[in-house]
Amino acid sequence: MKRVEAVLLPAHLDDVAERLRMIGVPGMTITPIRETTLTDQVEMYRGAPVIHYLVPRVRLDIVVNDDMTETVITAVTLAVRRHEDGDGRIFVAPVEEVIRIRTGETGADALA
Repeated sequence: MKRVEAVLLPAHLDDVAERLRMIGVPGMTITPIRETTLTDQVEMYRGAPVIHYLVPRVRLDIVVNDDMTETVITAVTLAVRRHEDGDGRIFVAPVEEVIRIRTGETGADALA
């Protein structure tokens, strides 16, 4: 099993969630986060410039079987890619074990 973590703009969340639902991803965890940037974003507030170096993002954590990993990566990429700075990042890491607490199911059975 693999854990696919995607960090993206909040505006893309609905598109990504819909694509993942369409390909049969059983579920995901969504966490609002703030990410630092290399270039400060300047915004005017009451006539004075305010510099933001933390920008809002969402992090999706998705655990899938190995054979579904590339499908999930492709779905997220197609839903988000605009070829612009800030499109996001995808991280993939192995998952040793998944256990459903309520039933004690393990492995792929615990994902569904």
